[in-house]
Amino acid sequence: MKTIRTLMLLTLYLYASPSAGQDARTLEYLQQEEQRKRSEMLRQLDSGVYFLDHGQHQIADEKFRYVLQNIRSVPSDLTFYFGKNSYFLKQYKQSIDWLNKYIQLRGTTGQFYAEATDWLKKAEAEYLKEKTDAAGKTQQLLSKNYDIDCG
Repeated sequence: MKTIRTLMLLTLYLYASPSAGQDARTLEYLQQEEQRKRSEMLRQLDSGVYFLDHGQHQIADEKFRYVLQNIRSVPSDLTFYFGKNSYFLKQYKQSIDWLNKYIQLRGTTGQFYAEATDWLKKAEAEYLKEKTDAAGKTQQLLSKNYDIDCG
């Protein structure tokens, strides 16, 4: 609602008296608004990191997803945090994808490279175990003798 009101006021302001000075002020206003939105998204990211560090992984996931949906350019740190948090939520494939993305973006010099590779190995091991368990259950189900009633 606040954004709609801001856009209406801005539109009214633009059509009231279009001069060079006002165009510059309008551009400055739009830049400040974009910076405000980015700052808010970074605060949400920091909030998500706080919840991740304190074991509240579902809340952290909500914060990270909110940032992903509302920011233009995804910070590379978000890819690390989202991947790490996904591991705790037992979303191992998602964890692998995001941690790989962090390593692709930052390379071996990234701030979280060592930690990202550790979490990546853990996620890959859990994902492999999940797939092996699922395959074993399927094999067990298919190998049973069933009495089939053909009616």
